[in-house]
Amino acid sequence: MESPGSMIIPPSSLPATRGLLCLLVCVSVFTTPAPAQTLPPAAEILADMRHANDYWIATQPVPGNSSWKQGAYFTGNMSAVRMTGGIDYLNYAVAWGEQNLWDVGLGIPTFADSQCCGQSYVDMFRLDPQPVRIAAIQADIDIMVNRPQVDDWYWIDAFYMAAPVFARFGALTGNSAYYDKLWALYQYMKVTRGLFDSAEGLWYQKELYIYPYNATANGHKKFWARGNGWVIAGVARVLQELPPDSPYRPEFVAMLQTMADTLRQIQGADGFWRASLYDPAHFPNPETSGTGFFTYAMAWGINEGLLDENTYRPVVAKAWNGMVNDALHPSGKVGWVQPPNSQPAATTYELTADYGVGAFLLAASELAKLQGAIPPSIIADAGADQLKEDTDADYTEWVTLDGSGTLEIDATATAYQWHLGSYLLGTGPVVNALLPLGTHEVTLTVTDSGATAHSDTVRIEVHDGRAAPVVSASTFEPPNGPAHVLDKNFYTRWSALGVGQWIAFDLGQNFGMDQIDIAFYQGDTRTADFDVQTSFDGVQWTTRLTAQSSGTSLDLESFGFPESEARHVRIVGFGNSVNDWNSITEVVLHPRFVDADTDGVSDAWETAYFAGLTADLSADSDGDGNSELEEYLEGTHPLVADPPPVAMTPVPGQPSLWNLSVDTVPAGGSFYTGYTRFLSIEESASLGDGSWSPLSGFARIPATGTTLEIPVAVPRAGTGRLYFRRKTWLE
Repeated sequence: MESPGSMIIPPSSLPATRGLLCLLVCVSVFTTPAPAQTLPPAAEILADMRHANDYWIATQPVPGNSSWKQGAYFTGNMSAVRMTGGIDYLNYAVAWGEQNLWDVGLGIPTFADSQCCGQSYVDMFRLDPQPVRIAAIQADIDIMVNRPQVDDWYWIDAFYMAAPVFARFGALTGNSAYYDKLWALYQYMKVTRGLFDSAEGLWYQKELYIYPYNATANGHKKFWARGNGWVIAGVARVLQELPPDSPYRPEFVAMLQTMADTLRQIQGADGFWRASLYDPAHFPNPETSGTGFFTYAMAWGINEGLLDENTYRPVVAKAWNGMVNDALHPSGKVGWVQPPNSQPAATTYELTADYGVGAFLLAASELAKLQGAIPPSIIADAGADQLKEDTDADYTEWVTLDGSGTLEIDATATAYQWHLGSYLLGTGPVVNALLPLGTHEVTLTVTDSGATAHSDTVRIEVHDGRAAPVVSASTFEPPNGPAHVLDKNFYTRWSALGVGQWIAFDLGQNFGMDQIDIAFYQGDTRTADFDVQTSFDGVQWTTRLTAQSSGTSLDLESFGFPESEARHVRIVGFGNSVNDWNSITEVVLHPRFVDADTDGVSDAWETAYFAGLTADLSADSDGDGNSELEEYLEGTHPLVADPPPVAMTPVPGQPSLWNLSVDTVPAGGSFYTGYTRFLSIEESASLGDGSWSPLSGFARIPATGTTLEIPVAVPRAGTGRLYFRRKTWLE
């Protein structure tokens, strides 16, 4: 719970009406130019949402506990999940739930601050109904529902923390007891405790701050911005879950409208509200958490038709533009967030907090909708990034691509496709794909029943898993042999005395390279002179770099040179600034596959699997709409001799009968693991693409390696079929 505080001002010094107060508040105390009263496009709003959330997640890699602060952030994060389809945001939320064992927050389980986490737990349960996600929070809510006590909410923050949880369980279970208890707790807070000032349309944080017993430094009623933000945002989130015919709905609609009407009249010229709503001069700096919650609730009200758009659109636009211009740092940090408290207090541009980011994300979600953004009906999930080792040194590795984590929210997935660039790797939620060496971005595209495509990408790294390079040297001083430069130990070294001594590395095959990292013995006190050379055969060498070490570091130093292709690398030493010793502690090579035709597939892979083809495999050289790679997989590539063409020979003594010979070469080799080649024999009266039809009995036959001998009758020209062809594909 946010901490309490108090200040007593004599009642005689306070204004009597909101009308008089408006005259005080409307006097400008700001110097920042007024922001625009029009909203940017939805894409821009969503980009700012991502910018803020990405920064928060990057700076909070461990999500934290499940107390109210984190719980309030995750209400915004789950809105970001819903609006962007960001599976990484959802994974972050799931990691938070799992880290906390899906348990309620710190403190008393039935205490409202401990229950805020339940909003996001229920939202995640709705996406993936695992009972563990809501078991603990439901148990605590049920305790409150089943007891007569209604005095739990004695401060207004409690409404945001807990009321939406009760409403969610009412919607989730259909049990009206959750709504009834919510209403009783709300009435206690509003009426029994008297925290709502009906004359002003705002709330006191707790009884301690009710006027005239407490007032601001300048004698005004103490209405705290974030406290009122907790209420109006909580009202919006409760209304989202209440049935249309709920007897409690009119009260919450009226509360949203009443508070919004007050708030729009006291908005600052820069779009922000101040921490002390009726005493902006006391804490004149902007305050983002209250502003974010107000903006969210008003934008939601506009979207739902509960607030007049002409009246409130300029209000939320000015608030959003103010937050983006003044609170959102270039880094993505959300500033001007008042620290935890229970009353107005100062803030600064640098201050941020979980709940402030959550409020910003909530506001962005509703404003993006207001600008026409449509939440995705499916959240595609291509799975976690993978690192694979090519342990059999065949330049490739089989990778399982798993899209089973894809979430169907408002639509049904009808098709899954996996692409590496323009290459179709497979279809279905889970496929096995053979990928070459290198780093690849594989895209999963999920199509829903409305033909809308939803995408996610996964990063797959396939490393050369062979043995380390073979290292040798012209000479060395025992025990400082050449192998020490690859042992990842900066306390061992290769050392050789004399100008021109060298250490060499055999990579086993040709690779592209343009960099080498070297760490030098006593490299922080002396410089070393050396050349870097490369070779295809280990006999003829080409100098790629003549360089000198920095003389200031014992760590690896990077040295770049023009990109070249080679199998062998050699470092030739010319002594150092003190003597003629050449001493190196570590070497890191950076070989990468060579892709001369820049088609994204290594030359080595093409040599191994495409019979040495050097054509761009993503190209369509014959103009039939299929890439070279697709045609090769189908067995129809024009430059590949296997399979042979279809042959026709006349049957002796029967002039109208010919023998159609078709070789059925099966898919073979490691590249085809898990696939079967199928064939179709087709006939046509012309060469036109639209006139082909399968020969009876030969529409789909497996390739077994045998030669089919098919007797066919061939009539004269103009009287029937004249042409035959074979089609192949992999399954």
